[in-house]
Amino acid sequence: MEQELILSDKELLGRLKTAITSIQSNLEVLVYGPFIHNKPNPENELHLIILLDKEKISLKKELEISKPLFDLGIYHGFLIRPLFLSKKSWERISKEQPELYNIKKGALVI
Repeated sequence: MEQELILSDKELLGRLKTAITSIQSNLEVLVYGPFIHNKPNPENELHLIILLDKEKISLKKELEISKPLFDLGIYHGFLIRPLFLSKKSWERISKEQPELYNIKKGALVI
């Protein structure tokens, strides 16, 4: 199901995607939570699940991908919270845990 976003949100998501894929192109990014539903977010957070082809990623690579996201969030006045998972792990745990299945169902892929 495609989520409706206002233009500024679409631009922001485009910047997020560009920031991530400029470092590593083979990542799938899911956005979930209040942001994609245009609901108030008292914590001012944007939640991402970044899916990897590999089972593991080094801390150095994770920080390399996260840094521009944090900078972008600070610029726009919110915190970006990335969660790194392998695609295989995501498929498994999103089936096993109902709350993650709901995230998967309602997430926006950018």
